[in-house]
Amino acid sequence: MGYSSLEGLNIDYKNNSLVSKQLVDIFSDCSDLYEANHFINYDLLEKKLSRDLKKFKKKLLSLKLPKTGAHGDLHDGNIIINTNNDLKFIDWRNYRANNSVLYDIFHRDVRTLCKNKNISWTDAILNYDINENNFIKNSYNLSCIKLFYSLITIDLELTLNKNQYFKLNKFNKLLDKINLD
Repeated sequence: MGYSSLEGLNIDYKNNSLVSKQLVDIFSDCSDLYEANHFINYDLLEKKLSRDLKKFKKKLLSLKLPKTGAHGDLHDGNIIINTNNDLKFIDWRNYRANNSVLYDIFHRDVRTLCKNKNISWTDAILNYDINENNFIKNSYNLSCIKLFYSLITIDLELTLNKNQYFKLNKFNKLLDKINLD
């Protein structure tokens, strides 16, 4: 096929910005904006986590996002490129139509930080600014994006993971620690 994984290449600024630009272009091409709460399955989360999430819903009222669908696990290992700089995204098993590509943009930054620091995504959310992506840094309230990302990721993990009981406590602790300023 002539494609190589971005993860297997030395990522230069040109390739990295090509990926970021393509994701931002997808995001920018949508004119219909939805409240971030539209993308989160609160019924599932409240039932599985046995908690009321009203304060989180209230925090996300001001966050408006386009409904583009989201890959769900976008990182450099799931992006391939050929010598003509044609990009392809692979491994679509976590795709969700009811989501926003903003999730993918932020997820890629979180995964890169986790890999570079050898930390979990929950540690990255709680203890780091995760502001490598200028589009997010300059356009959105980072605490809202972290909350949106956390709730969608918890929803995704609880939906996909059959052995979820050990994660419930972890997710509840994460939600207890998320700053809602």
